[in-house]
Amino acid sequence: NAEFVAVDERIVAHKPKTLSFSEAAAYPLVALTGAEALCEQGGFTPENAAGKLLLVLPGAGGTGTFAIQYAKKVLGMTVIATASRPESEEWVRKLGADHVINHRHNLGEQLAAIGIDAVDVIYNGVPFDNAAFVEMAKLIRPCGKFLTILPPKEPLAIGQFFAKRLTFALELMFCRPMTNTEPERQGRILAEVSRLLDAGEFERAINLVDLPL
Repeated sequence: NAEFVAVDERIVAHKPKTLSFSEAAAYPLVALTGAEALCEQGGFTPENAAGKLLLVLPGAGGTGTFAIQYAKKVLGMTVIATASRPESEEWVRKLGADHVINHRHNLGEQLAAIGIDAVDVIYNGVPFDNAAFVEMAKLIRPCGKFLTILPPKEPLAIGQFFAKRLTFALELMFCRPMTNTEPERQGRILAEVSRLLDAGEFERAINLVDLPL
């Protein structure tokens, strides 16, 4: 077992002082995925995102827990998260979700029940086929965005949403280092996340489990 490993200095940042090594090791993937999806692929900043309606599916997933906090506490968005269990609903509310609906039931009906007819952006972290995409896209306002961290399972009929000018964006945090495309951006994101964690802005949304080697 190696004690040291070589790594590209452009894609790392200092560990948060307030986290253990195990806790800190769990953050880069979820933090980069969430921040890149919202800020790079979505184009959101604190200046243009404030008050926008964001739907996170699923809210209690690894990247979902980060996306909720980043969208709410950094970007100032209004966050709707999905959860299917009482403990998951309690957790996403603690993370900052303004509303919680159940992804196992009709999303449009549940949004209507809380007075929301459409959202500005969907952050998708669940496997989806064309039928699921069509139903989700119907929930997005004109000029809105569909951000997904998973590829579709089949070709999508996106043409029907041409008149709504929807943005469809894919996120893969491995893209920048694999293709050497401005990888230093990831170092800057991790440095910001480290600062926010040390400042107590984010919940420690990581559950640690000891497993035998």
